[in-house]
Amino acid sequence: MINIDDIKNKINQLSANGDLNSFSLFKQSDFLYIGINNNSLVFVTPCTESAKPTYFQETKELRLGVNVYCSLQINGKETNEHCNILYCLSHDTFHVDAFVRLGLVFFEKEKSTDEIVKLFSSLTNMFSKNVELSFNEIQGFYGELFTIYYLNQKGISVSKYWQSEDRMKFDFSIDEKKRIEVKTTIKEERIHHFRHEQLLSDFYDIRVVSILLRKSDTGLSLGSLIENIRSIPLIEFSVLEHIEKFINQASNKQQVLSICFDETYAKQNIKFFPADRIPRFNEKQPNGVTNTEYDVDLSTTKIEDLGILKSWLQR
Repeated sequence: MINIDDIKNKINQLSANGDLNSFSLFKQSDFLYIGINNNSLVFVTPCTESAKPTYFQETKELRLGVNVYCSLQINGKETNEHCNILYCLSHDTFHVDAFVRLGLVFFEKEKSTDEIVKLFSSLTNMFSKNVELSFNEIQGFYGELFTIYYLNQKGISVSKYWQSEDRMKFDFSIDEKKRIEVKTTIKEERIHHFRHEQLLSDFYDIRVVSILLRKSDTGLSLGSLIENIRSIPLIEFSVLEHIEKFINQASNKQQVLSICFDETYAKQNIKFFPADRIPRFNEKQPNGVTNTEYDVDLSTTKIEDLGILKSWLQR
């Protein structure tokens, strides 16, 4: 796990000379330098695509320079070369931390200019949103992360299957056929709300993860759960990006991260079900009927053993 505080401490030891074309940097890898330019945090990587035109894109929080000829002060030595540069203009702590976390993982391998432009676009969208997240949205996100966390502790990795976009029909897509949907409730009864196609489908083989949650001031906070996910060895960039998108869109970030649920209770009450065992309407939606939804009580539904779920994932 990369310690971003170590990276930020290294950055704070650098000094900028105020020249917009001069960069004070340290070498992170053979194709990544990290440092400062004027008053901005920068990630700098050599541009090996000489045919790319030089240009800049800028938002309130970020700047991108493509194929820029610049002066680099790297570990006290000066060099001049064409580079692609990502600037973090924002001084918001959440923005800076997301920029560093994602940049470090993204640049673990050499990237093309087009890939860097795509990252710039993703960060731009991430930093531009500012909405107050509802408790239900936070609870649902917690449940998806807890599923990754719990199964990882059992030697089952599902993080790479996590859907990177919100409001998809299913939370995890294992392959073309297999899907996992996560449901959470803070009620005592195991009752969840389903869309009809989450339980009956001609296309998909569906498993449902049901988690009973209980609020607790001393429980596992969303912030701590996120740190547990980040510490998983070789965790996918897409997972880290999804987490940062969720947190950085929130206007109530501290409140979101501080929400706690009893970890022991959640572990005792996470259960797995094949969708075809769950009570449902056993016919397709009639022509002209869409978005059918209903509540289902799973309390008498036969639970699937974790070992069977693992075999299902590996088939």
